[in-house]
Amino acid sequence: MTDLPAWVSEALICPVTGEKLHYSEQGGGCFVTRGVRPEYRYPIRDGIPVLLADEAIVTEQPRDGAAARGTPHCAAARAPRP
Repeated sequence: MTDLPAWVSEALICPVTGEKLHYSEQGGGCFVTRGVRPEYRYPIRDGIPVLLADEAIVTEQPRDGAAARGTPHCAAARAPRP
C-alpha cells in the first residue's frame, strides 16, 4: 500500500483521460485507471505517484475483464528513463 493519505489517493486523476485513478498492488504498486480502454498505469517512485502522460504504461484489456497476456506490470515503469 502507498503511504499517501487517503484523501490524496482519492483525489488523483489520470492526466490523459481525466478518470479517477485507483491504487493497485500489482508490480509493487501503481495507480491505474479502471473501466476505460486503454488502461493507464502510473508508477510510484520513492512513495510519489508519477502522473506524467509520457511515464504511463498504456495497456489494452480484453473485453471480458481478464488480465491481458503480456501486460506490463507497474514495476516495468519504475526504472529511471535515460
